Amino acid sequence: MQNIKVWLMDERYNYIERSEINFAPVIGALWSIGECEKKYPFLVGIDPYGDTYFNIHQAPKVIEELEELKKEVASESTQKEIVNTMEFFKKVEQGISVKFIGD
Repeated sequence: MQNIKVWLMDERYNYIERSEINFAPVIGALWSIGECEKKYPFLVGIDPYGDTYFNIHQAPKVIEELEELKKEVASESTQKEIVNTMEFFKKVEQGISVKFIGD
């Protein structure tokens, strides 16, 4: 099974915190939703096979999209990953970003 990790990094690309989140099921659920590109422009930009970064200015929009996505996802385990990701994004501040590491 694919694994998309979610980590916090500082502005010098040093790892601050590694989460236990696997974002791959969330990406799968996202792409099963019609018109997801229009509804979730930040989330669809996450590269499942490469690295994607979000900074302090982008984090509130990502959280907003995750809140909306959670309403559309039926799987409890995927909803849990969404909630965990939203909580992880709340740690973003000036000089700290979230890095998604694709498989």
